[in-house]
Amino acid sequence: LVILLSYAFVWRLRRDGRRQSPSLAWSAVKWGHSFFLLSTLGPWSLGVLMARQMPRTIIDLVVHFYLHFLYNGFYTFALLGLLLHWRAMQGRESESPGLRLGLLAWACLPAYALSTLWAQPPAWVWWLAWMAAAVQVLALLGLSPVLIDSVRHLSLRSGWSRLLLGISLGSLGLKLLLQALSSMPMLAVLLHDTRSLMIGYLHLVFLGFVSCFLLAWLIEHGGLQPSAPALLLFMMGLLLSEATLLADGLWHVLLQSQLPGYRVLMLATSSLIPLGTLLLLLKQRSRMPLASATTST
Repeated sequence: LVILLSYAFVWRLRRDGRRQSPSLAWSAVKWGHSFFLLSTLGPWSLGVLMARQMPRTIIDLVVHFYLHFLYNGFYTFALLGLLLHWRAMQGRESESPGLRLGLLAWACLPAYALSTLWAQPPAWVWWLAWMAAAVQVLALLGLSPVLIDSVRHLSLRSGWSRLLLGISLGSLGLKLLLQALSSMPMLAVLLHDTRSLMIGYLHLVFLGFVSCFLLAWLIEHGGLQPSAPALLLFMMGLLLSEATLLADGLWHVLLQSQLPGYRVLMLATSSLIPLGTLLLLLKQRSRMPLASATTST
């Protein structure tokens, strides 16, 4: 049902988008839509494959297909579209890297090969993965001036927005570099077999890149009132949980065992994220009576 509703949302957004003049921001958003639609082939096919009792390797490849085009495709290009729109509203779209964004988008298609290397595919898949990784690194180098300029020079009302935006775009750059490194044979198998490292990568994308960007966007556009304690707890939870996942992954690789106290550490560090979120929501609730009083006045 969620997928069907998402199809309707994409169709409605595309229809409304035809009324707007062409822009690089809208092109990035359309790339995001396309990757989202492509990612849904994973869940649709998963039920059929499981019903036919296909090998576990095939099922895992389908799961990676879904995750790749959702995280590296939809999330990445939808948020890049918002960033480019943000820059355009402040008159900074002259530096928009159309060619480099296009390279990053087209490279996302063969970059799925990077998610299959753990399965020891044929040689041509390795070559495809290496080429996709190289193009993504080149695209990242081309985009880096725009990302750095966005953090440094966008006119932002809150220092928290700038910090969150910096964490978000830094996470994006780190994500692309980690994708490129995963083209190394030893690392490809290692990342797949080490659960903590895989979860750490997914957290980097969803919490580091996506969540921090959306928080910055909402603060700047009046959707959220920033709260220093809440945002500090959220960011501490993000950084400490990532550090715990990385430490456990390295411990597993080097000593073939779980990091001592890993579960307690993950519980303690991860709990800071919902606690910070709760405090942020309470901050919004506390401003509602004031907003209502101002409106009535």
